[in-house]
Amino acid sequence: MTIQDIADAVGVSKTTISRYLNGKYNYMSKETRQRIERAIKAADFRPNKSAGSLKSSRSDLIGLVIPDASAMLTPLLISSIIDECTACGRKTIVVSTHDDADKERRLVRELAAHQVDGIITATGGSVPLYQEISQGGIRVIHTDRLPASSPFDGVAVDHYSSSAAATGYIIDQGYRRIVFLLRQSKGGYGTFAPREEGVREVCAARSGEGVVLERMLVSDGEIGDFRRFRQRMRQICLQGDDLPTAVFVAEGLLMGHVICAVNQLRIDLTDRFTFYGYDDTRAAATSVGSVLTLNQPLKQMGAMAARILAGRIDGTVVSQERMHCFLDCAVAYPTVSRTTRLFSEGGSL
Repeated sequence: MTIQDIADAVGVSKTTISRYLNGKYNYMSKETRQRIERAIKAADFRPNKSAGSLKSSRSDLIGLVIPDASAMLTPLLISSIIDECTACGRKTIVVSTHDDADKERRLVRELAAHQVDGIITATGGSVPLYQEISQGGIRVIHTDRLPASSPFDGVAVDHYSSSAAATGYIIDQGYRRIVFLLRQSKGGYGTFAPREEGVREVCAARSGEGVVLERMLVSDGEIGDFRRFRQRMRQICLQGDDLPTAVFVAEGLLMGHVICAVNQLRIDLTDRFTFYGYDDTRAAATSVGSVLTLNQPLKQMGAMAARILAGRIDGTVVSQERMHCFLDCAVAYPTVSRTTRLFSEGGSL
């Protein structure tokens, strides 16, 4: 079946059928729309997308470039983008770069060869690469990792402000020794740099109140050997020089390890020791309740990036200025007193 066959069956022009298939109902009566819909269903008609894209120079394909498909939170971001693209009649091609610049370059050029209409990149990768791609008419938007120098639109989490606000709250509660805890392989990379910057600047601004900051990196070996990680947590607690200590957990994976270590060591969460930070799996918020946690709005971020990109492609977003949107983390504040023990059996180190 062709568009002309459907037009002949309904008794309208081929142009009318084309307008219906493209959702342009402005000059079409409700009765005509219903007749076309019935004819299409009866004939089980499926328009040829390839032929349509050749005529319209649109493929209705969106490329999504992510740094690591196996990362814990990546599925949330991917699914939100795919759902939003599907809602506006587009399909998504997902590629993973594994943080390899050469691989990213090759994959992005392959996406261009597939004639994608736009690319959503979550890698924070080379801006010149995407400038080269955009010269061919492909729209680009950053999400998650947003280079400050990028000339493209972007939607990201405001890790700096979220981390700074959380740290300010913790200091207000009387904690004076802040330990920034991060995996060694993540140090200063991607979205972790602004998290550390937010914590560091607040601690520096309040150093006159006796606030000190310590940076501690956890090796991959300690992550793989929980007994070694537990020993690291024990050392953090013992090395406080009698200063009320709060450990800022810089990522969700570490949060799970910290909860288990505190449990096994039977550490009390009091006004002398606590931990706070990123809790993307809601583990701390649901099992502890007496710690401050930050949760990334990944679904909202992905959906917003997809909507902005679709608007650029369709021409509904016409501003010549780049749009950089920053979303705050959702903050779960402590629900019980700081002097409440984390575990009923209590115990000390």
